[in-house]
Amino acid sequence: MTVDDSTEPVVVRPPRKKKKVRPKETPPETPSVGPDIDQERIDKLRDLQRNALKMGDPLRGALRSMAGDIFFISQKLNGQIVATIEDSGGLAQFERVGQSFELFLKLCRQADRLANLDQRISEKQLAKASPKPEQSGDFDS
Repeated sequence: MTVDDSTEPVVVRPPRKKKKVRPKETPPETPSVGPDIDQERIDKLRDLQRNALKMGDPLRGALRSMAGDIFFISQKLNGQIVATIEDSGGLAQFERVGQSFELFLKLCRQADRLANLDQRISEKQLAKASPKPEQSGDFDS
């Protein structure tokens, strides 16, 4: 029996490091309006309507209150549009929300008309309230 003195060299390797798994890169999130901002907007609209109903001029009060209703509805509709776009994979699904978005724009336009009408009424009331300077027929004086 022969003893084999030749042994193969043993290679000691350090333990393998675990690979860091990178999370899949996601596209940057679309800036959406958070629930806090949505609630702030709704609170402001309710303040607008409360103040409008306290106005001395019933026409302007009614216009502002109605504008608040339109703003409120458009705010809710906007939230649904944004949620639908985010849930359906972005703007590629825009046709799904096309009619809703068109309605949103119409609501915004109507609110703008009411605001302009309120502004014109306000300007006329201010013009009536401010004294007009006396004008004479003389240009030489």
